[in-house]
Amino acid sequence: MSEDKPAPLFTRWQRLRSFVSDVTLESGAGDYTEDLAVVLRKGKLLLQANGAIYSWEDNYYNFREAFAHLRWDELPGRDALLLGLGLGSVPQMAEELFGQRLDWVALEYDEAVAQLAQEYLLYRLESPIEVVIADAEAFVRQDTRTYDVILADIFVDDQVPDAFETLEF
Repeated sequence: MSEDKPAPLFTRWQRLRSFVSDVTLESGAGDYTEDLAVVLRKGKLLLQANGAIYSWEDNYYNFREAFAHLRWDELPGRDALLLGLGLGSVPQMAEELFGQRLDWVALEYDEAVAQLAQEYLLYRLESPIEVVIADAEAFVRQDTRTYDVILADIFVDDQVPDAFETLEF
């Protein structure tokens, strides 16, 4: 971590304690979620929304496995669109585990979630991340930019909304 980046919002003691039991760092309501919490579990930041895990650093296995098979060197460029930011595990894994510094546009529907991502995880990344508070379906229809990789991580609680399961989307 460089000197100009703020220290983590948790202590070394809280991190160590998280290997024994979860440590809730912050909880409250989001703009669209009644129960939102940032938790330290086994030393890693986890975002829960109504009991569903939205982000958990590199424990986000589906993206970690997909990234392990992605041919990063064959991407035509570095522009990435992320639909569903959560706490920021997807760009964090791309950068910290796979050494990929991408130019991110990250959509998040819930401004409270985006604020938590900025406070707890995104500050430590070197990749530029433009966070956009918007509905992904509307954004995709209106955005005229092109991207080299598009990643969808859209959930409401533990369900993918129907609109994002269609062929048209």
